[in-house]
Amino acid sequence: HTHTHTQTPTHTSNTKGQRRKEEEEECEMSVASRIDRLESLLAQYNDDDSAELHRVKKACFDALLVGVRFVRVNDPNYYQRSLPERRALVGAISTAHLCKSILVHNDLCVYTSLEDWKQHGSDPKNSPFYSVLIQYTTRLSSGKLTRFLRRLNPEVSSKAFRLSVANEEEAFRLGGFAHNAISPLGMREPIPFVISAEMRALDCPFVWFGGGEVDVKLGVELEALIEALGERAFVADITCGEQHQDGEDLNSL
Repeated sequence: HTHTHTQTPTHTSNTKGQRRKEEEEECEMSVASRIDRLESLLAQYNDDDSAELHRVKKACFDALLVGVRFVRVNDPNYYQRSLPERRALVGAISTAHLCKSILVHNDLCVYTSLEDWKQHGSDPKNSPFYSVLIQYTTRLSSGKLTRFLRRLNPEVSSKAFRLSVANEEEAFRLGGFAHNAISPLGMREPIPFVISAEMRALDCPFVWFGGGEVDVKLGVELEALIEALGERAFVADITCGEQHQDGEDLNSL
């Protein structure tokens, strides 16, 4: 018995020492990886960047987003091109990886303005505005989005929801970005996001959005983006069928 007792502490201290060593190595790797990320993000900065693009890059930097990519598309007719042509210009995996932000206004929100909402605590569930992220290959369903927001706010009257697309002036005030340049990162106002669950079904969900300037596209890992948006991000089934070439009610952006 005595023999067993004298052996145990040695074994325990060896195990503890080994564990501490592993933790230290993990910590060093984590620090090294963070430095690598910071360096790769710093390398993306450019003195010629507009204030909007700088804001997007700073948001990526602040969130320590891994492997973001910025691609400048030197094609003034980019938005007249087909999705396969746009995919090739950006370098996306498929057309389903091309995404957009639609800024939606709840006309009947209990908070009558963005200022009113912010003064009452900026509840991300119940906001007068939402940034909705969907793929270009899908269509936003206003019915599904409305039903999701009602479920998200069971204590709010179901009549307090009527959605419309924010006009360009509102969109600029919320995001600080021009039409076709809206990025989910670097938004001027802290509005919540509703992200299409369909994006999560993608093989390798490295998705592309506006990058702050009309001809700049931002590529980002979907899960890293969701994590960066934190409690302001909600993932839900909000699309229906495939996108048609002509615009629909909530698809005009």
